[in-house]
Amino acid sequence: DSGAPVPLLPASHEGYQSAPTWSPDGQWIAFIGRLEGEHLKVFLMRADGSTRPQAISTGDVDQGVPSWSPDSRKIVFGDVPPGFIQPKGDEALHIYDLVSHQMTTIPNSQGRWTARWSPDDKYISAIQIGMPNTLCLFTRRTGKWQLIPEATDVNNPNWSQTAHYIYY
Repeated sequence: DSGAPVPLLPASHEGYQSAPTWSPDGQWIAFIGRLEGEHLKVFLMRADGSTRPQAISTGDVDQGVPSWSPDSRKIVFGDVPPGFIQPKGDEALHIYDLVSHQMTTIPNSQGRWTARWSPDDKYISAIQIGMPNTLCLFTRRTGKWQLIPEATDVNNPNWSQTAHYIYY
């Protein structure tokens, strides 16, 4: 460790990088990045720098900030709507499994983004895209969504460590 900042994407890959997120076990870093001329994607790399950052998927959709499952085996993220508030209608939330390298779409997650995994693994919070952006909860056990109508104008929700509260 030289103490100097090190870019997540190497200098040979000009582009944007943001929102680095450590896995709960400290072994991985996930972040969003945009290589020149490409869409914003979720990248994954070993925290010790032993692997080069790799985009977890391809495609022509911008991807949002990743959030880790408590066991560090999965990442949840959402598609980013154009203009951040004007949904096209096909935006959805996805889970990437680090072990199987499989991507799945969360059922009935269309029109939602900014997903955050709860520390107790019971819920995934997300924002219903639109004006106002409204908080939603996905109960993992039942596979059902709940809209929280009193939580509007939500931006960047984050769970408390106990998973009893969501701050936004």
